Amino acid sequence: MLTFSSLLSCFALFMAVVSLVITARNAWVVDRMGELNRFENGVHLVTQYEDYGTMMRRFWVLDIEKFKKA
Repeated sequence: MLTFSSLLSCFALFMAVVSLVITARNAWVVDRMGELNRFENGVHLVTQYEDYGTMMRRFWVLDIEKFKKA
């Protein structure tokens, strides 16, 4: 039978893993948006893609081109 302290330990481990996943996703989004933060032919490329919040919420999408606006 699980005790309260073991349940609390499992919850703390789960929260640590979630925190690491969010941190890794944040680093990925910031890196990709940094690559897009340039002008080509007078067009700011980063404006052609979804915003930061959308990229963070769709964590299963790993191809930056899928975030391009239509």
